[in-house]
Amino acid sequence: MSVHTHLHRHFLPSHHNAYRPHILRKGWLLFFVAVIMASEGLFVSGLYVQQAAPSVAVIQDSQTASVGSAASSFLNSFGKDLARIAVESEPYIPWILGMLGAMLVIAVMFAFFVHIQIQQSEMLFSGALVAMFAFSLMITNIHILGIL
Repeated sequence: MSVHTHLHRHFLPSHHNAYRPHILRKGWLLFFVAVIMASEGLFVSGLYVQQAAPSVAVIQDSQTASVGSAASSFLNSFGKDLARIAVESEPYIPWILGMLGAMLVIAVMFAFFVHIQIQQSEMLFSGALVAMFAFSLMITNIHILGIL
């Protein structure tokens, strides 16, 4: 199957996909909601790490003197790496949410305007709802970061 055919079946309603684009079906929408929730969790954890960083450094200095095992040092370094990833990914989360929302809006518009006589109202509404969810979180994250 060519790339053109693959994209056509995922984005455009046609007789090949029963006039229901794959990207607007329940499974894909649940995947997009999971991506939105995971990215928002990463964003919020990055905010939490930035606020808790000074108090964590004091606690870690007192614990380093008393505990020196290899397991705790591995967990410490793993935790520091996760915190660094969460903090460094903050500026990218609104971009991810914006691209996901834009992709869903484009898919909803194609599904609505390509075959206007065959409408799947629950499919269009669900896709628009997930896109609105992504855009609302994107705007909230941009406001929190102070970009606008």
